[in-house]
Amino acid sequence: HEGRYWQPGDDPRVWWRYNCLDCVATYEVQEKQWGEMEELGVLEFFLGGVMPQLWPAHEMEQRGVKVDFGRVEAHRAEQNEKANKAQKDLDALAGREVNVYSPKQMQELLYEQLGLPKQRKGKERKVTADEAALDKLALKFPHLRELQLIKEIRAARKLISSYLHDGLFDEDGR
Repeated sequence: HEGRYWQPGDDPRVWWRYNCLDCVATYEVQEKQWGEMEELGVLEFFLGGVMPQLWPAHEMEQRGVKVDFGRVEAHRAEQNEKANKAQKDLDALAGREVNVYSPKQMQELLYEQLGLPKQRKGKERKVTADEAALDKLALKFPHLRELQLIKEIRAARKLISSYLHDGLFDEDGR
């Protein structure tokens, strides 16, 4: 945490001390991990299977990966269609439009309309309809189509917003 507090103009020895401690701590952790890998019998796999992949992975990270924009657009359209169909089905089952990102609307649907047991979190034990609550309810009530649809909508939209949006790629197509 020390590196976060150093500002240009501060004593540079503080920054160098932080960097040195980081190197020493990293080395100490590495020594411990190697010992544990030897005990578990996976050190040979690590050295022969994992380590050789680091340089190509680093190169890919630095250079980027060429993007097939046609496939990205097709996949984005497919996920949009999937989310829109699931949204339409959910709205029909609920008898109204449901915003799957609205905590209030999700709690109304799950706990009032469907009568599911309220899920709580935190010290205050506040009622929640977050991902963990949905997962727990989906395990207890796998037959409820509404839960499947909510998860489907969120997953498709998350995929689009995280990996299939235009701003993700550089001008060089990577």
